[in-house]
Amino acid sequence: MTRSRSRLTRSDWVRAVTFLAKREDLSGPFNLGIPGDATNGEFTDAVAAAVGRKARFAAPTAALKLGAGAVADDLLGSLRVKPKAL
Repeated sequence: MTRSRSRLTRSDWVRAVTFLAKREDLSGPFNLGIPGDATNGEFTDAVAAAVGRKARFAAPTAALKLGAGAVADDLLGSLRVKPKAL
């Protein structure tokens, strides 16, 4: 299974939330994301490149569930966000 990750920088998130907070004419839920997404492999390669290391091997699901506990589903899940309103 190919897992997807939606990317959003902290500064983009702050700008979007500030924009929404100032607009009284907007209401309801908003998904914050950007068009396009990265597979888990692409994300892992980018992080490895950013820290100057190689992504050596995939972590076994059982090990992640044991080590990450409650956040394991966030690490192992897949999220494809398609923004429409912002």
